[in-house]
Amino acid sequence: MSTPSLKEQLIAKLDQLTDDEIRELIEHIDVVKYKTAMQSADLPPDYSEENDPAVGLFSSETGDLW
Repeated sequence: MSTPSLKEQLIAKLDQLTDDEIRELIEHIDVVKYKTAMQSADLPPDYSEENDPAVGLFSSETGDLW
């Protein structure tokens, strides 16, 4: 008998969780993915400079700040 793969082990554990526990787990997964993305220096593959509202944010004239 072979050892179950990590994916098989995870599926077995998921089968034991309640719906509320699964919702909480999904939230944790989203936080981990967000933290990983924010710590990366790489841009996501679907990044578009044309759609990035931060591009050019501080390049306007500042004469009206007085």
